[in-house]
Amino acid sequence: MRRGQQALVMEINSSIEKLFTVTGTQGPACNFTIAITKVFNTMEAEGKKVEYNSQLLPDSVITGNKATTALAGKVITIGVDKDGIITDAKDNRLPVSNNDSASGTYENLASYSAAPQLYASGVSFELLPFFNFKQLKKGDTWADSTADGETTKVLHYTASSITDSLLTVTFSGTVLRTDSSADDGINQKSRVAGTEHGEIIIDTRIGIIISQVESYDMKGITEIMGIKLNTTVNNTITETVVKKAL
Repeated sequence: MRRGQQALVMEINSSIEKLFTVTGTQGPACNFTIAITKVFNTMEAEGKKVEYNSQLLPDSVITGNKATTALAGKVITIGVDKDGIITDAKDNRLPVSNNDSASGTYENLASYSAAPQLYASGVSFELLPFFNFKQLKKGDTWADSTADGETTKVLHYTASSITDSLLTVTFSGTVLRTDSSADDGINQKSRVAGTEHGEIIIDTRIGIIISQVESYDMKGITEIMGIKLNTTVNNTITETVVKKAL
């Protein structure tokens, strides 16, 4: 194989589950713990497969997944004010920076899925609805587009179910993700595009998202040190909120 002249095939399948627990309230403000409860990741190229499942015993994990192993089960504690802004992020064991290998693993999964990873003071909390849900009626539809420099999305939303306390919104659309990095002297860049779909459930009594599922199906090119790989990415992120007895 001559570098840069042959397109290999790489397939990535991953799933991340996050659990948000309400641990305390102070008027309109809340405290949460956030834990990554499950990580599943497989990467296959040229007939070789690397797989990690956080629910399996450590000795069943393929060598080379130490970073992913370090990721599963990580927890932080945050405070959120009445305006939905994170005021404090304590016990920062959930990787949120580039300073450790687990963080790099999470960011790699997040980069393909465009998953938010913003647990720092001054940042909007991800469980707050980003649309005005109070005026919605069943069957209402709308579209929204976002671009953050690396990810561009065009999504279509439908208010599919409304009860006295819960609003369910389904969505689908297109996503384009570009990314580049140079970790440990290894230059990597990718461009993947495809579809995103999912479901958001809002507790309308308290105004927060209590369940959210996002699934991505994308294809594109990943280039590592000049070698181009045709890349297929299937990714699902599940977020759930529980309230702990106070």
